[in-house]
Amino acid sequence: MASRNKIENDIDTDVVIVGAGVIGLEMTILLNDLGVKTFTIARHRGTAPAPRAHITNMRTMEIFRDMNIEKVISEVLVPLKDLGSAWIGTSLTGLELGRYSSYGAGDEQFTHYALSSPCKMESTPQNHMEGVMLKRARETAADIRFFTELVSIEQSPDGVLARVRDRGSQVEYRVHACYAVGADAGRSTVAEQLGFGFTGKPGLMSMISSWLEMDLEKYTSSQPACLWWRMQAGNEYWVGSGLLLCIRPWNEWTLQWQYDPTQGEPDTSDEAIIEYARNTLGVHDPDLKFRVKRVTKWQEYSWSSDTQILVQLSTTQLLSLLVYATQYCSMSRRKHPGAFLLHAWLEYKKCRILILDVLQYGKFGLIVGIGGQSWVSAAAKLRRELEVELPVHSIVKRCVYDDVLNEWTGRQEINDYGAQLVRPDRYIAWRCSDRHSDPYQALRSALYSILDRDIL
Repeated sequence: MASRNKIENDIDTDVVIVGAGVIGLEMTILLNDLGVKTFTIARHRGTAPAPRAHITNMRTMEIFRDMNIEKVISEVLVPLKDLGSAWIGTSLTGLELGRYSSYGAGDEQFTHYALSSPCKMESTPQNHMEGVMLKRARETAADIRFFTELVSIEQSPDGVLARVRDRGSQVEYRVHACYAVGADAGRSTVAEQLGFGFTGKPGLMSMISSWLEMDLEKYTSSQPACLWWRMQAGNEYWVGSGLLLCIRPWNEWTLQWQYDPTQGEPDTSDEAIIEYARNTLGVHDPDLKFRVKRVTKWQEYSWSSDTQILVQLSTTQLLSLLVYATQYCSMSRRKHPGAFLLHAWLEYKKCRILILDVLQYGKFGLIVGIGGQSWVSAAAKLRRELEVELPVHSIVKRCVYDDVLNEWTGRQEINDYGAQLVRPDRYIAWRCSDRHSDPYQALRSALYSILDRDIL
């Protein structure tokens, strides 16, 4: 094949990114914003053609905020406070089996989430999200090429050597990069060719997802939810009876269900999909109009032992676990190294600001209290020694960043003489909760370890 394909000139870049979905585009934007040159490819013709995933958590919204696209993303999302429940029943016109608050919609969840982040968990269809991200990525110097596939990738003496092919013209060319990012999903060509193994079970389940326009307001608006689980007695598949996801209340949905490919491939014609939807949802109103926008078939993959255990549970156990996980597992407010920077509102020059805006994304930051002058001096010496940007931020009442609401002081477990080192991704790297006898050596040891440098 290679002998009959035209070979173009080589491309040199800092990072080659394989995959231009949410992760690939996110990497493209963030790296280019930091001055890192990228070359991004995707084998498909464009971004996601259908809603696919849509629940967007607060950490993701914080990243969008750093990219200056949070407001644009918000224009195409549905607030989960209006849809933040999950409904379980035999059909939309049948017996309701249960309902529970999810995604921060419950009062207790809402409070916990609000303490964890200034952003909200939202419902953002992936096709709209990727469109916004692609536009933002192209505002940088990024080179993004769709309908281009990875042929081979290998480690080279000075980095990574990839061979890619334009699927239209069949032109091939080499890409030289210092690093490679495999953002090409579970069946990753990058992982396969570079020998990264996965633990788990491929082909865990076969699924059909249909993107439908149908006005279900009279069946759903009185019991709003983002997920509608149809449970059918005796069905061995946990989503085999049909999972309805609300994209736009109350007339745009995706309906997903599981099937057994050993029994033959299902009929995916518009007529068959509409008939299945009517029967599954229990809606037989002859005046209800359906429009099938897209139908896709895909396989679910399990790459962790936890997931493999999960799928062996009974339907009752699974529902109980889903309720528990949704109600009690949310954004962490831990303060120790390895945890995300705590959320707090501050005042700076008579303006209300977020602590996320104090700690600039992409740079280290040292947070000190009113007695932190020794840490300020230590940081100044280490900036020169390591040639690393290390701004120091005094966050406490009546200091530069005024903790007027006592939110930071009351949560962060560091006294007036301690210090906290924050990584460029806003995770806590190291902390000293109290006065230290030698702040320079303490901070120096932490930074050398984090930067993987040998202490001379």
